[in-house]
Amino acid sequence: MLPSFANAALLAGLLGIAAPVLIHLLLRRKSQRMRFSTVQFFVTKDEQSTRKRKLRNLLLLATRVILFTLIVLAFARPFLRNLSAAAATAKRQQLILLLDTSASMQANGLACQQWNRAKQFARDILSKLQADDRAALVTSSTRSSTASEFVPPAVLAQKIEKIQPSYGAGELSGGLQQAGKLLAVSNPAHETTLHIISDLQRSAAQNIATASLPQRLGVKVYDPGERFIPNVAVTDLQLEVRNPSRAVITSFSDENFAAVRFAFRIDAKEISSGELQLPAGSVTNLPLSLPKLSPGWHSAEFAIQPKDGFSADDSRYATIFVPEAIHALVVEPRKVEKAFQEESFFITSALDPSMRTTNTSASHFAVEKLSPEQIASKLQAKPREKMDFVVMPGVRDLPSAAVESLKSYVQSGGGLLLFLGEGISANYYNTQLRDLLPAEVGQREANRDEESPWRIAEFDKGSAPFAPFRDPASGNLMLAEFTRRFGLKPLPGSSVLARFDDDVPMVIEKKVGEGHIVLVNSSADAAWTDWQKHKTFVPWLHATGYFLARRDVSRETIAPPSVASGSELDLDLGLKKQPVVLERTGSAALNLSTDEEGNLRDVPFQKPGTYSLKDATGHEIRRIAVNLQPSESDLSLFAPGEFEQQLIRSTEIASQTLTAGLFGDPARGKELWRILLIGGLIFLILEPMLANKTVA
Repeated sequence: MLPSFANAALLAGLLGIAAPVLIHLLLRRKSQRMRFSTVQFFVTKDEQSTRKRKLRNLLLLATRVILFTLIVLAFARPFLRNLSAAAATAKRQQLILLLDTSASMQANGLACQQWNRAKQFARDILSKLQADDRAALVTSSTRSSTASEFVPPAVLAQKIEKIQPSYGAGELSGGLQQAGKLLAVSNPAHETTLHIISDLQRSAAQNIATASLPQRLGVKVYDPGERFIPNVAVTDLQLEVRNPSRAVITSFSDENFAAVRFAFRIDAKEISSGELQLPAGSVTNLPLSLPKLSPGWHSAEFAIQPKDGFSADDSRYATIFVPEAIHALVVEPRKVEKAFQEESFFITSALDPSMRTTNTSASHFAVEKLSPEQIASKLQAKPREKMDFVVMPGVRDLPSAAVESLKSYVQSGGGLLLFLGEGISANYYNTQLRDLLPAEVGQREANRDEESPWRIAEFDKGSAPFAPFRDPASGNLMLAEFTRRFGLKPLPGSSVLARFDDDVPMVIEKKVGEGHIVLVNSSADAAWTDWQKHKTFVPWLHATGYFLARRDVSRETIAPPSVASGSELDLDLGLKKQPVVLERTGSAALNLSTDEEGNLRDVPFQKPGTYSLKDATGHEIRRIAVNLQPSESDLSLFAPGEFEQQLIRSTEIASQTLTAGLFGDPARGKELWRILLIGGLIFLILEPMLANKTVA
């Protein structure tokens, strides 16, 4: 069996054998002729010494040649092949299939769907393997995963037939990282290759620099995508009850679309429809009008019919939560003809701007006005109408029945907002309304210095009424000016929420029974203050209304954000250890359960559409819109060669290969370099011994 060489190129170093031969020839002792009387006594001895000297020179030459040869051969790393292992290795292969399952693979070219071509590529690759070869599968989308470890090709082929493209976004870096984990457990004795089947979408390859591949790993790229697939997509849908709503339609094509039909639906009912023109590469913002919506959750869909190559992005979904209106009962003490002359004008206008108009209200408050004489009958009516809080701006006096009704109302959980004013009698309030007041009302005070009015100097940011002003630049309460007020002495159990710049209480709160009372040391109209004309008044009044109605504004989101399809999210529901059901139209319901903190972990949202979360009683907790990532609509692609240039190769494997090159690879066969180096060491010791004797 002839040896093989791992570094056959080093055999060229054998030409260096000429060096010791040349040295031998140059240093060879030459005979000289000398005249002598007779040579009969030493002719024989001269012949013997000459022969010995020639023999030692030849041995020294041979030693040097052999030493040089052994060193060169050792570095060339000869080995005897293990024919049985080599034959087995030559027959066996292992490959990793990286299959792109992102939503863009559903795009249709002129010939067929890209996904069908991708699966055909996979079939062709597996069909070329032998039965004892092995193949593994990695699927790449928003979440990449190892779909199969190394198994026989026939087994993997069956798994591939069952795989379908997802609605997630392309992210090839995750797939490459999963392939790297498979390489770590692969058999190093077998030939391993990585086969990437992807449409090579540019957005999917943005982060592939985060995953590096071994230097010697063979990579083959298969592109089932077509270069130019026309596509128009709905890339955004923004619905706001208070602000303008709109849909964004984007053309990712190099051709014009003359008439693209669209339809806007809420709760499956068509609200508007029409046609629009889309020039090549354009973006269109289409304004939408929302009808008046009843309290509760609503689902919206904006759909187009562009007749392009990618239909998964032709619809976009949104959800809207309209909270149940907070009912406010506002007592008006004045009897005037014009609304702007009423004591409660600024209160009602801030709570419900459309109260005196025919416009649709976007307010969270429903306001009802009544006189002081109507309070008792309203609060004592059976069944009692829903009333979340009562506002009394500058009411001089109340019928005794109204006072008792208010006490009972607050004790049972109602809210009461009191404003002082011009007609207020401190004595009446302190005697008749003492059980409702958070402070004892003192003397009326007037600021005689018109250039230095009182201002709000400090307020409790931790309180609910002043929560809108917790963040920086959220409003300057010190801009409001106050010219008249009452002296107030807080009663036990009350809390001062705001003070004037001379430390006199401005807003005081107190809990009475199950309800709360808030007292404002100023008038509700503009007689004592200009606060109503500043931007801080409305958010303060709304926050106070939520507080008195015991409603959590943080959980009454008007427009919940959209969730990307193909993702898994954690949701904070505030329900600890409770069973919930996740439903989607056209899909089976999924039973879930919240944890000890009230969270749902890793909730799957695989397909676009509207999802509903309900508790065990069937009450809807939340409705969630799930949409395709807009990046999937951009079908611009890399060419295979251009994509391969983006791949990062690691240097770690190269250093390992160098080590194996120096010290051998046992899987190759029986290494001979150690024997050669030991022989070289022996001849290295022998060479100076022969050289010394030769010189001597």
